[in-house]
Amino acid sequence: MRTFIIASALAVAAAAAQPQPARPDFSAERVKAHVAFLADDLLEGREAGTRGHEIAARYIAAEFALLGVKPGGTNGSYFEKVDLVETKLTGTPTLLVTTPSGVKTFEHRGKVTLAGPFGGGDVKLRAPLVFVGYGMQDAALGYDDYKDLDVRGKIAVVLLGSPKGIDSEIGAHLMSEQLRTAGEHGAVAAIRVPNRVVAAAFPWEKLAEFGGDRRRPGCSATGRLTTRRTG
Repeated sequence: MRTFIIASALAVAAAAAQPQPARPDFSAERVKAHVAFLADDLLEGREAGTRGHEIAARYIAAEFALLGVKPGGTNGSYFEKVDLVETKLTGTPTLLVTTPSGVKTFEHRGKVTLAGPFGGGDVKLRAPLVFVGYGMQDAALGYDDYKDLDVRGKIAVVLLGSPKGIDSEIGAHLMSEQLRTAGEHGAVAAIRVPNRVVAAAFPWEKLAEFGGDRRRPGCSATGRLTTRRTG
């Protein structure tokens, strides 16, 4: 018993003598500093494939290295290259909305931004509008904006934002899925109208600057969009 105790004590002493890896500092101030840098306007929105995106990626890779995270990307790096193809609108796409007071015409980047299909080519679309609230579904939350609504062959009018009281991370994810969700319900297009929170956070000048041009892996197209929507 005495030998075991001595051996154990020696083992503990030896272990204590070994340099211990420093624990990462996950303080609120550190997290705030990361967010402040990654959200800075100098990164220009971090759109995939842009200079700002590359800067953000290298910043995160450097932080991974400091934390001792082992890289799993190409050639032992933290990066995995992905081919992206960008689509751009040509001409001046137009949105026409028929209302009880007449036809309202909106030009791209005037008071609306328009985006066509990744398949490219001209698009002329005429269909009724259906308001679907935030256009979100989440079975775990029991939330369904499409309940009792039929948007097949129609245009879904969606609030861009998320409902009050919903977790911000969940809300952001569901907002990113709004167009996909509309398509899964048979909508032929969608119009997203920013709610007050989004409108305050993202001035129209910023939204118009990036509207219409998109990037997506594995798709190539350039086309003109002429849209007619009635309701």
